[in-house]
Amino acid sequence: MTLRRGKERIIFNAEDVNPVYFPQGGDEALILLEQFREAGHLPGTAAGICSPELFDFFCDHFLIVPEAKAPPGSAQQCTGCDGPRGKSPGKSLYLLLSQSCNQACIYCLNGRETYQKDHKVMMSEKTAFKAVETTLDTIADNGRLEVVFFGGEPLMNWPLAKKILKYCEAELKPRNPSKEIHYHLTTNLTILPIDLIATAKQHGITFLVNVDGPEDIHDTTRHGRY
Repeated sequence: MTLRRGKERIIFNAEDVNPVYFPQGGDEALILLEQFREAGHLPGTAAGICSPELFDFFCDHFLIVPEAKAPPGSAQQCTGCDGPRGKSPGKSLYLLLSQSCNQACIYCLNGRETYQKDHKVMMSEKTAFKAVETTLDTIADNGRLEVVFFGGEPLMNWPLAKKILKYCEAELKPRNPSKEIHYHLTTNLTILPIDLIATAKQHGITFLVNVDGPEDIHDTTRHGRY
């Protein structure tokens, strides 16, 4: 995968993420990666394309997975080039529907700065749809995509979650009949939309809900709404 802005490039393998940032020269790196892809990713080809040190650098960042070293069943990918040589049997896509949260749990690993809880930042429909479609394209036939509604508190953006469900069921599944899409919701469940239970039953949504324990511990660790 490649992210571009001006002359800057960030190149990474979506299967094993260890990105490389190029303030410039990223396009030349992509050309080298394509040459390695055509040569079969074999270490012996390094001398004819680049230095052994650069070859090892690409390998360390999983931009090259030498076929001689790839585990059985590996996709043997060079996803810094035009696309993967193989596709994944399954992936989990975490959609940060809301960076805000209605709780102030002191144990939260992603605190106020990470989640921008004071800014009420919400994911857009366009971003969500594009993310699901792009990720589904990397799944092999008969594979499985798990769409995870995440946050912040994703139920603060429940209308978008329902739009994603409709888009997956009405648009993506008919176009990808051999692929399975499963839905999951990670939530504190202190917000209960009137149609949440019915929608969860209809689409088989699984839940992850934290339970703190006894009331005195629960009240100590969760400070409630801001």
